[in-house]
Order: sequence, then C-alpha cells, then structure tokens
Amino acid sequence: MTATSGGLPTERGASEGPWSSDRRREAREPLVRQVDYTPFPRVLLAQRQRTGVTRNLSASGLCLRTEGAQPVGSLLRVVVHRADGQPALESVGRVAWCDAEGTDGCWMGLQLLATRSH
Repeated sequence: MTATSGGLPTERGASEGPWSSDRRREAREPLVRQVDYTPFPRVLLAQRQRTGVTRNLSASGLCLRTEGAQPVGSLLRVVVHRADGQPALESVGRVAWCDAEGTDGCWMGLQLLATRSH
C-alpha cells in the first residue's frame, strides 16, 4: 500500500537492503530525489549549500548519498525536490549514521525532526 506524506510517497511494507532495521516504524520508499542541504543553524557564509540524492525516504527519515561526510549527531537543513525540481519537503534532520566510501562520497541516514511540506 502506498500513501503520500508531505508530497512524497511512502510505502507501508517490508524494508530492503543493508540499511533495514527492525526498529523502524514505517517502511522506506526506494525513491531517488535531489536534496540540497546545509548545516543547521547556518552561521557562516562559507557553509555553502551542498547537493545529494536520496536512496530512500520514509515519514521520519531518509538515506542520502553525498560527496562529503557529516558528523553523526549534527543537524542539517534539507530540501527534498520533486522530479520536476520543485521543493517537496523542507526539514531539519539529524545525522543518525554515516558510511564513508573512500574518497567517492558517503551514505548518510537522517532522522527528520521538523518537517514542512510545500
């Protein structure tokens, strides 16, 4: 069954892949979307906006592929875009885990804390 949450579909069903967890309450939708993110709160102009892509989304979090790792526990302001490039969801997320893959980037799991749909 597929429902819509904040303009993004979320599937109710089994999770997939090595990122699955029995503690998760809602299933993840395997969905690739562009995400813009910056540290939160942004206190320096040098803290530029960065871009990543999602691996999956749920009502309470997302898995994000990025070029650079962020410390576990840090806060990020994230904007998830629809397929047409328009913002679908804006949130503050906490980095729950980060799995670096050499110099090619990393996967990050974000717990969404405060979300606003567009």
